[in-house]
Amino acid sequence: YNTAYSYAEELLDTDALNLKYLDQGVLLINEKKLKKILTPLKKHLFIPFFLLSNFGTLNDRIKFVKKRLTLKQMDEDEIFDKYEIKSSSILKKMGFSSKIIESFFRPYFSSIFLEEELITSRRMLDYYLKMNIEGNVGIPSKGIEAIPLQLSSQFSKENFVFNSKVVDYTANKVITENGDEHDFDCLVLTSAQIKLKSNLKNERVKKNYLGSTCLYFSSAKKPYSE
Repeated sequence: YNTAYSYAEELLDTDALNLKYLDQGVLLINEKKLKKILTPLKKHLFIPFFLLSNFGTLNDRIKFVKKRLTLKQMDEDEIFDKYEIKSSSILKKMGFSSKIIESFFRPYFSSIFLEEELITSRRMLDYYLKMNIEGNVGIPSKGIEAIPLQLSSQFSKENFVFNSKVVDYTANKVITENGDEHDFDCLVLTSAQIKLKSNLKNERVKKNYLGSTCLYFSSAKKPYSE
């Protein structure tokens, strides 16, 4: 959970979540070697240390600092008003080396975008970079499940329909296996929609899906000395 998510801050009681914050910086494990990178995301004090680090080339580090300063001055609306281009394309266009793209941007953002080619919009790349600049990342003491549980506790049971398989949907209705119809203003598909026989014409259906499993561990001491 990132504390920079402004809308989430309005909905969640972060004190009740008892967030355990992660240390700033990045650990890169490559070819059995461990590198610690101080990222200039929060304080200007980090910038001179970052420029002298082994994060990519010197040109990469300079461009990263400039990117950080630019995003710091932008609001979210400005980010999403930027022209559309793939994340991989904008990184190359900005002059980042293939070394830093392959060793940092691709592994880090592929875990966020759930796709390895970085074809996701550059707007999302900038958005998540900005969130990491302005917020702190933490995990609820009872696990990430504590967040949806807290959100759901704010609704009455009448707002949910459980154990009902969706078999079809139209422009404003969801039809379940027992024939019930439920109206909606907005529909979010979180299942393999290719299995649904949509009545919507000219609808673009994604056929490929990527899953992700995230495991969290707690320990009395850090696994690395860094």
